[in-house]
Amino acid sequence: MNRIIAFLLMLAVCLLALADNSQKYREYADTIRTEVWNMELPAFNAPASAQDYKDESAVILAAYRGINAKKKTGIAFNVAMLTNILTSPIKTTPQIHATDLYRRLILINDKAALEKFSEFELSTKENTGNYLNFWAYYKEDINYVLGVRIIKPDGRIVEIDTNDFIDVKEGKKEKELKQKLAVPGLEIGDKIDVFYYTESKLKNAHLDPIVINFRDEYPILNYKVHCEFDDNLTSQIRTMNGAPEFKHYQAENKDYIIDAEMTEPTNKIPRLWYNYRRQSPLAFIAVYNRRNKQDYTPKSARKDGIQINPDATDIQNDAWVQMDNVMYSQSFFGTLTGHLDGGKKVAGNLKKMIKKGQITPQQAADYLYNLLVFSYNTNGYKYFRGDFVYYFRWFLDLIGIKDAEMGLVSTDTKEPLDQSIYYDNIYWLAHIKGIDRFYFPISGLTAPGEIPAMHQGNPAAFRPEKKKKKTSDDRQLQFTMPISRPEDNRGISTLDVTIDGTGLDITRHEENTGSRKNVMAGLLTEQDLVDGYLKYLNRYGQTIALKENKKKAAERQERYRDAREMQLAAMKDETKEYHGTDAVELKDYRIESIGIDPDSAIMSYTVNYSIDGLVKRAGRNMILSVGSLMSPQTEVMPSDRQRSDDIYMVSPRQFETRITINIPSGYKVSEQSLRALDYRMENEAGLFSSEAKIHGDKLIISTTKRYNHKIEKAGNWDALTKILDDASDWRTRTLLLEKNN
Repeated sequence: MNRIIAFLLMLAVCLLALADNSQKYREYADTIRTEVWNMELPAFNAPASAQDYKDESAVILAAYRGINAKKKTGIAFNVAMLTNILTSPIKTTPQIHATDLYRRLILINDKAALEKFSEFELSTKENTGNYLNFWAYYKEDINYVLGVRIIKPDGRIVEIDTNDFIDVKEGKKEKELKQKLAVPGLEIGDKIDVFYYTESKLKNAHLDPIVINFRDEYPILNYKVHCEFDDNLTSQIRTMNGAPEFKHYQAENKDYIIDAEMTEPTNKIPRLWYNYRRQSPLAFIAVYNRRNKQDYTPKSARKDGIQINPDATDIQNDAWVQMDNVMYSQSFFGTLTGHLDGGKKVAGNLKKMIKKGQITPQQAADYLYNLLVFSYNTNGYKYFRGDFVYYFRWFLDLIGIKDAEMGLVSTDTKEPLDQSIYYDNIYWLAHIKGIDRFYFPISGLTAPGEIPAMHQGNPAAFRPEKKKKKTSDDRQLQFTMPISRPEDNRGISTLDVTIDGTGLDITRHEENTGSRKNVMAGLLTEQDLVDGYLKYLNRYGQTIALKENKKKAAERQERYRDAREMQLAAMKDETKEYHGTDAVELKDYRIESIGIDPDSAIMSYTVNYSIDGLVKRAGRNMILSVGSLMSPQTEVMPSDRQRSDDIYMVSPRQFETRITINIPSGYKVSEQSLRALDYRMENEAGLFSSEAKIHGDKLIISTTKRYNHKIEKAGNWDALTKILDDASDWRTRTLLLEKNN
């Protein structure tokens, strides 16, 4: 009985504590909301006219980004070493206290925007840290606040009451605290004033990089940025793609004040093929506390103050310096491959085979690359993309390939190398001079020597030799990564189709190369990847297998079973996406290749299914929706027709469909229907063509759609949409099968 009473008392205390914390948060959030609503921001108080934007779903009348970062000094227990508790139990810790306010005033013009801005959700608190040395090392506490109010057409302001925010707990053990809000009373024609506020307290850590994008999915009429940074911090700012100029000065308290304002309206971001990192006006901000000893401070940031548009080579040098700090020993090869039967022997075996001429240096390098990818993915070793390439370069030396060098390259999703602002946005690469072949960090189903699409066409640089501007072979250090051809990035669909009543029995074989492989990679399971890599690695006399105890082997097999169930569902979704309708029955499927063998870098699979609804009776004849047998097409919406932005694609690409239709006994293909399937249109942006012919009792149809370029100029948008429109039109084609007399 006493235990029950004690438990109830403890439960009551916990509930009171939770209630108290909830109340404190609400009071804190209300204080922030009051401060934000009282800010003097002319663009919010007297917004620009949106008269010219009536056809837009919504208009951002005003946007504001306010960022503040202060250096602080905290006190902590020094528990890094037991002896320090006795000698130096207390130590100071460098901290950054920062706030980030993002506020927008949005005019709601239609139902789509109304639905989007009628509901909000955000976490209220987040705590992270290195708990091995909790007090003395990395720690981060973050609070989040959401504010929403409605401004009616007659000027009335309706602020959303605190009681309308619903507190919820989600995640593991319900430890993730969130607030959800259904905005009451919001209507078309209203303006919604909404902000997100973040307060961060970081110990022994730098701020995460900040990206300010001056374009949105809706037009923006005004965007103001205001930053206040402690003079004892290092703040680096890079502006790109026509972003407004950032001006700065020092206030009386020595804080740096940085301001920028975009007063010219920006158009909404296009729906299709837009790369905001390369096309939107952007500002990147990196803030460092150089006194921090636990989080790496790049060399370029080891002096307090403001750097606006610093020399990109200084940031590149940060990456070279970081590279020099990577720890390496030859024994690490055995550590990394020790979980594989035969793994530790590979380096010695490859070296011997190269010397004897049994394999070429390229074959050895390719094998080593795939071995390391497989090792990282199966032993749980913590993966850093830079370290991987660096170790790969060292391991090449270990097997006797001495002419490998390191390089830097940018990616489509980050700033270009020649406009670098953050060292960790730079990717490392390895290059073997003798075979002129590049190797990159792990990137999906990239085969050795393939250049991932995200790096193609990007600026890159080889590592300079000390005190020299050029390498010893007189090459230029700065260069541009090659771009692949459309035929390097192919999706080939081969269909064998049999008509069964009003349904179709289809066996479809898919082959994907280059950038197309990673689009389809989600269909693969862990077992597919393990089997695929082991199939490749068991060559050149090597015997490689996973080395694990019975428990781990059983756990892996259980994961395999669970993954196969998910894969079955994924295959059903794939058939629906292909034809636009569900399969009646998915009979079977098989993964044939994962595309990591450089001699045949094809990701391929076959799926066998039946589908209904594509055949209709027309008296004695049949009508087949033959267009639905071609691979899916991107559709251009009316709102997409006008475009002034260049078109950024993943890569040049080519899609081929090879369809064999078994003509039912007693039927023939209408001559008119057959002629209608032949088509060809080619222009500077690409190609769409189709060809149909009768071969015995089979109808053979071939279609090709090709995009010529990774980046298509805006002036060629009409040419590109012509290809898309023609392909979409072909998808509506039907085939008349006439009953023989």
